[in-house]
Parts: sequence; structure tokens; C-alpha cells
Amino acid sequence: MNYREYRYILVNDILALAEEELLAIVARERIHREERQAAPDEGRLVKLAERCRQENSGERVRPVLNAFGLLDPET
Repeated sequence: MNYREYRYILVNDILALAEEELLAIVARERIHREERQAAPDEGRLVKLAERCRQENSGERVRPVLNAFGLLDPET
């Protein structure tokens, strides 16, 4: 279970949402690497990407791990 090594976790349960989240993650990382504040029109993307951060995605990841019998006993 290497998912804990990643900054973001993208759950591909709803394709349109997963696509939007992926675009948000890419935009958020660009903002971060450019060391700038998000523009007002980027605020929604930043919030969406933050939901996908590993430490914020437990609720969405738990059912996936459980379905594959990989539920981490620490969670």
C-alpha cells in the first residue's frame, strides 16, 4: 500500500469528477511551484485540489481500500 507516499489521492469513481479533480491538482501544483497566490478565479480549483490531498481524502479512500481488502488497520 504505497498510497501514503503520495501528496494527492485521486479516486476515479465518477469520471467527470475525477477529471475535474486532476485538472485542479495540476493547477494547484503549478501555483505552488510558481510560489504565487491563487488568482480569484483559481480559488475553486485550489479548494478542489485540497480535498484530494492525502490527509483530506480518507473518507473517499476508505471504501476503495476496503473493497480490495487493503484497509489499513491504523485508520
